[in-house]
Amino acid sequence: MRLWASEDAWRLAARSLRQPDEYFDHGSIERTAWSMTPGALAVSPHGISQRQFEYTRMGRSRREQLCTLLSGGLSVAGEMRIPLVISPRSDGGCMVSGQVTYGPVTHRLEAGCSWQSGGPTVEYVSLESTGGDSPGTRRWTSTGWQASELGPWCAGEVVEHDPHGTPVLRTRLIALQPCAPEDVERRAAVPPLRGDDPVRGTVTFVGITDFRDRGSYTTMDDAGNQVVRALNEHPGAIESRRLRYAGWLLAASIAAGLVALRVRSILANRRRAEHSANTGEGSRP
Repeated sequence: MRLWASEDAWRLAARSLRQPDEYFDHGSIERTAWSMTPGALAVSPHGISQRQFEYTRMGRSRREQLCTLLSGGLSVAGEMRIPLVISPRSDGGCMVSGQVTYGPVTHRLEAGCSWQSGGPTVEYVSLESTGGDSPGTRRWTSTGWQASELGPWCAGEVVEHDPHGTPVLRTRLIALQPCAPEDVERRAAVPPLRGDDPVRGTVTFVGITDFRDRGSYTTMDDAGNQVVRALNEHPGAIESRRLRYAGWLLAASIAAGLVALRVRSILANRRRAEHSANTGEGSRP
């Protein structure tokens, strides 16, 4: 996973471990977010109501992972807005603690910090949550602290443990390098249709699904001209609509068939009744 980030833009590039040719990229710039795979590109505005298209969440979670490395897990205090108190220890280190309550849930944080090899390190971070539906304590441990090209010390690896003590996420730093804001913005820009992307090279997707405004689906015709359709005219949407219409027709056919059977049954019963009545009249003395 690679992440480029500035104050106003970010780009995340990740590859599939099972299929090296597959990638999953996300980016955000100027209140627009996007998601790209080799076969598709989708664009959405920030704050879109459909959660599955809120691509800013993808980058936010990865940026939180980066902050976890930079802080050894202590960044969770900032994410949850927990005010911290620092108390010195006799060995020259310090303890960091704080708590915050949101509704019925109280979160208590504790961390141990020390000074090693000329730099600050976070030994562990624990976050206890009580009063909610999922009480328990999460814990982060970090190793491999080192100076980075960006200046601050950061952990080489951070492991998150669930309330049962089982490791659930391991984040390892490969490299941390400075990047100019304009370079981040260039990578964070929405990739062009039939063009080159600064990270992936020549793009291979054939259409852009755009959820901004009223929505649109853009493709290229054989002459190289852009063709823009309303989002409900997307081939997938059209096929879905056809299936829906086919379903309605099938339902209507079934209903008509049931009505026809019912009518035939009523008529048959009426004929039998008339036949029985006529037979009965002929047999009277």
